Amino acid sequence: MKISREFLLNELRKSGYNFKRETKKVEIWKQKGQTKRVTISKGNSYEPEFVKMVLRQVGRSDEDINKILSEK
Repeated sequence: MKISREFLLNELRKSGYNFKRETKKVEIWKQKGQTKRVTISKGNSYEPEFVKMVLRQVGRSDEDINKILSEK
C-alpha cells in the first residue's frame, strides 16, 4: 500500500513544517525558527517505510505514526 504525497505533506504541516525550496528531484521543508530540515522526493506516492522515516525525523512518536498509518 502506497501513501499519497498529499497525505505526507499534510502531516508535515501538522508538525509545524513549511515548504522552503525545491530542486529538480526533491523538496526541502523546514520548521520555522529551527535549523532542522526534511528532504522528500517529488514522487506521487511513497512506501510506508519512507513515510515512517520522515515522520520520525519531524519528531512524531512511533505510537503516533502507527496510529496515523493504520487510519490510512
